[in-house]
Amino acid sequence: MAGVEPSPGEDTPPVPEVLHSAFHEGPFPRCLVCGADLTDPGTFYQIQKTWRRGEVVFEMAICAECAVDQVREFSRESLEKMQAFFRERYRGDGGLEQCHFCGRGLSPDGEYEIGAFCRGAFLARPPVVVCAECAAAAQEDLSRKTRDAWGRFIEENLPGVPKEMEPDSVPFTF
Repeated sequence: MAGVEPSPGEDTPPVPEVLHSAFHEGPFPRCLVCGADLTDPGTFYQIQKTWRRGEVVFEMAICAECAVDQVREFSRESLEKMQAFFRERYRGDGGLEQCHFCGRGLSPDGEYEIGAFCRGAFLARPPVVVCAECAAAAQEDLSRKTRDAWGRFIEENLPGVPKEMEPDSVPFTF
């Protein structure tokens, strides 16, 4: 029912601490782009975090409206390729300890990403774990239009992204 916040007892788990902001030291408070209140029970949003050698090197939370606006900047071909990759290779829930596409266990000294779609303080869908190899495979055939749009998004909204994470290599799960 619209406008009603589910409680943890209704098969809707809370956003796990691993998906809290390392920089805000708690749940993500606001949309990176528009500043929408992500703690509002009716706000749908996406969290994306990347770890490298045990450290968070990239994180963001973006409301559903801003995510849709960003995806409109991507080429149709790229979106179709990304959707096909996820549809064909997604293996379901392996918890947060392994890649959901190849089944490889996550290594503390490796690189991986976790993305989740949330509503207020709760998960709207189970988190998705992607190892660096699968993220690279998902993005290898993306168009220049899509890469440029993602690069602009990173430059405009995340000026502190580490230098070694150029826009072409920052994974995305929109």
